[in-house]
Amino acid sequence: MRYIPHVSQEPQAKRSRYTPPSSRKALPSPRWYVGIVLGCFVVGVAIIIGNYVSGDANNLLLIIGLILIAVTILLPGGVARVLIDLRDRLLRRGAA
Repeated sequence: MRYIPHVSQEPQAKRSRYTPPSSRKALPSPRWYVGIVLGCFVVGVAIIIGNYVSGDANNLLLIIGLILIAVTILLPGGVARVLIDLRDRLLRRGAA
């Protein structure tokens, strides 16, 4: 004779379900971070404006200005968190 395991007839809602652990709370940005973001934006805009005001437009200066402005778009996203985590790891390694 074959063994048939007992299957519970409970409704599905009463079964326990896996709940993933809550994610970490977002840490506040360091004070130097705001200065870096605003500084990159201001310097990027100044380079682009200065490039065209000088009368002799240089493509390299335009690209540098656009890269600095792009940094201000990328930093507030995940790139900043990666850099901050890297800094924290390096600080922990140096303290150990």
